[in-house]
Amino acid sequence: SGLEKAQVDLIRILTGPDPEARSRAMEMIKPEQFTDPVLQQVVRQALKKADPAALVDLFTDKADRERVAAVLVEATPYENAEQMVVDCVKKLEIHHLKEEIARLRAQMKQMEAREEDPESLLLEVARLQQELRYVQNR
Repeated sequence: SGLEKAQVDLIRILTGPDPEARSRAMEMIKPEQFTDPVLQQVVRQALKKADPAALVDLFTDKADRERVAAVLVEATPYENAEQMVVDCVKKLEIHHLKEEIARLRAQMKQMEAREEDPESLLLEVARLQQELRYVQNR
């Protein structure tokens, strides 16, 4: 999926050879935006400047180790890597905001079913939608 590709690309840039792109990635990446638990753990350690070889050793599960190794082995230089960081982080932010809006809308429906006033959630949804539009247009 596009979301997983964005996460993988960010890890590859973070562990890759381009110091400017690496620095930009370190400034912009928030591990909690990573939806895949394995990749989230890798990015947390990569942000601590862990040695890429040590990142594979975080995992005991053979499939996880192989997956992480495959991500790291292909850490080739990207053309325009700094812009790629911006684009990938934007994808993660958009996904996170859409998920949060959907979660709040579901919560609002539950409140309405219980005949409670969902106004506070409505205000939060409106704020998140505004933030989503901002992120999509920057």
